[in-house]
Amino acid sequence: MKQLLLYFFTLASFTSYSQENSNDIEEIKSVIIEETKENGKLDFFTPIKGKEYDGYQVKPGLYASNREMALYNWAKAAKDLGVNDLEELYILYAEARNKEITTMEKDLLKMGFNKELD
Repeated sequence: MKQLLLYFFTLASFTSYSQENSNDIEEIKSVIIEETKENGKLDFFTPIKGKEYDGYQVKPGLYASNREMALYNWAKAAKDLGVNDLEELYILYAEARNKEITTMEKDLLKMGFNKELD
């Protein structure tokens, strides 16, 4: 629930930014990378440190770990901010997190990008 509230706060704070600068994807990417850093508005990862594998019910019959939902929410937020290409999202995530992306991460990022849980 905490991650969901953080997501909505992040989305609300970036909505006007995204609309005003929709033509400047490079600037949007740099903002996403910067805000993904520790304690940034897109840092869904620091708040769950030590509890990444704790889970909860997302909707009836669907359970997810905190880590899975952090990845989902990050991708969903990046899409909402103007990233419109899935492959670009993967590259952006790898750059923002400073690591190679795994197959599992790709699957969860794709789900968030496509907003499959909405």
